[in-house]
Amino acid sequence: MWRLLNVQLPVDDVLMKFRVHEPSKCQCCSSAQLETVQHVFSTGQFANSTWEFFEKSLGISSSFGAI
Repeated sequence: MWRLLNVQLPVDDVLMKFRVHEPSKCQCCSSAQLETVQHVFSTGQFANSTWEFFEKSLGISSSFGAI
């Protein structure tokens, strides 16, 4: 959790700051998206599906579209 809150997860946009250049593509999406913390946990296809699952399971609704 600390790493997430301090943007210390090894996603592509963070690794680029340390001059580690890999092909940037989120492995959880069908489209080639830059892998960022926001994308992985909020705006990506897999994240949206996960949040939708929990919203439906808990009977809640998010007015933001993506959390």
